[in-house]
Amino acid sequence: MLIVLDGIKLRVAEEELSNPARPSRARGNRQTAKTVLPSLSNPARATFSTGAGPDVHGVTNNGKFYPPPVQSLFSIAKQHGVPVAVFGSDFWSRAFGEYLDPSHVREFNKEQHEIDDPETLIAWQNSTCDEMIPFLAAQPKGLLIAGLTAADEAGHDWGGKSEQYESVARAVDACLGRVVQALDDGDTTFVIASDHGHIQRRGHGGHGGSEGRNQRPVAAGRQSDQARPRDGLATRHRTYHRGLARPTHPSEQSRDDSV
Repeated sequence: MLIVLDGIKLRVAEEELSNPARPSRARGNRQTAKTVLPSLSNPARATFSTGAGPDVHGVTNNGKFYPPPVQSLFSIAKQHGVPVAVFGSDFWSRAFGEYLDPSHVREFNKEQHEIDDPETLIAWQNSTCDEMIPFLAAQPKGLLIAGLTAADEAGHDWGGKSEQYESVARAVDACLGRVVQALDDGDTTFVIASDHGHIQRRGHGGHGGSEGRNQRPVAAGRQSDQARPRDGLATRHRTYHRGLARPTHPSEQSRDDSV
């Protein structure tokens, strides 16, 4: 199961969030990795899925993009008959829709939580978590994808150094703990990672700086001893995805610029 924590800063993952630390100490591992450039949500999600950088998979922004013309977790899952279920933003259907069964996809619109106070944003994250857990628990064994996104909105609205961001991040952590507790059957490998961090002030970054790029991925559960992050997101492709199949290394994949 891949759980993407949208916009969780490295310092918050290390100091504030308790849930990612516990499974890694118990039966997994955690290390620091750098996200891709531009350090935006969709390019990073595409790298999680393909193991390739934006120059190869072609997703370079959060707006308009074509489906990645390279091998991915989703194409491998379909090839091997592995069921896939997704609860998150519409990115997954936009990028990998040809490999997804719509009946096993639940999407939320991030625009719904563009609100002006952290308590309402926390309530939105809690209610989304209430919907996520039974939906994913009802899916057949296979590849599960979940996105927890409220902290990203808080970072954009109030900044990564704000009290509002920290309080929303704790709500994300609580949801993460609930998801893992509900779905941990002793046979599931959880890969938990942030797509990017946040600048200290409100607004948008995405084009460099260690504050936004250093992340703390966690692998816990069966086969997590094989998932040892190295320098960047793309280098994790072969190890994190072994439980599904052995994909082509990103350096051996090529992007058709005519797509």
